Amino acid sequence: MPQIIQPSIQDRAQARAYLNALHRSQDPLTFLDPLEPSSALSQAIETILEHFARGNAIWVHEVEHEMTTQEAADYLGVSRPYLVGLLERGEIPFHKVGNQRRIRLDEVKAFSKRRREVALDELSRLSQELGL
Repeated sequence: MPQIIQPSIQDRAQARAYLNALHRSQDPLTFLDPLEPSSALSQAIETILEHFARGNAIWVHEVEHEMTTQEAADYLGVSRPYLVGLLERGEIPFHKVGNQRRIRLDEVKAFSKRRREVALDELSRLSQELGL
């Protein structure tokens, strides 16, 4: 399940320092301040390392990110034509840039959450009908 990790001002400053060190081909761990375990930067790095350790690929997007129809379809695990149908029926808000559809990541996440809630409600209703 995707999670949002919001950086603090300190996280942003430390991330810039680490990036500058990496761009200079230096090991940031040897001369920069250690990460606070509870910092957003530490949480983000820990999450990445956990996924890599399990052999999982990761997908990183900024929260305000706008997705193409293919990116949104991949995120939802559906085909692009199916997603376009959802867009055209108004189930997910979108806008056009030229002739290309763009969907905000938060709208895709909201749709995914609604779809999951509907599925859980249906499962609950069916289990009650069957007396489970």
